[in-house]
Amino acid sequence: MITKGLIELVSSTFVNLVNVDFTAKQRGLCIVEELIDLDGSTENPLGSIQVQIPNVESKFDSAISEFGEIRLEGGVKNGIPHLTKVGSLEVGVSLEGNIILSQHVHQPYM
Repeated sequence: MITKGLIELVSSTFVNLVNVDFTAKQRGLCIVEELIDLDGSTENPLGSIQVQIPNVESKFDSAISEFGEIRLEGGVKNGIPHLTKVGSLEVGVSLEGNIILSQHVHQPYM
């Protein structure tokens, strides 16, 4: 589903789970999925997921990680998807409806 969401934003083609790999390949994208067992047990459900997009520019500079790639991390809380990390910033954003990302300089008493 993550791949489908990424491809939909840049494709005029209707993207579904059947054609998403083909559509990504047409766009020159290489999708790599990696499952890492943190405790060696397959009984524990997935706690979070991370998406990394290398070699791209971002209009939101904070989304760029220390390795020069767009990096997002999230999970599910009470059945609702949440964004937990944007680049190196820890966030706690419910992914319901629209969201706006903006940077602010903390300036007390201004």
